[in-house]
Amino acid sequence: MMDIIMVGVLVLCFVLVKLFTDWCESQVKTGKK
Repeated sequence: MMDIIMVGVLVLCFVLVKLFTDWCESQVKTGKK
């Protein structure tokens, strides 16, 4: 059961990091304009 929770947490962190990087890129692009 713990393995499923660990995998879920890892996937959640990966998604959050991807969303954060995408947001940062959009912020930088709008800032350069």
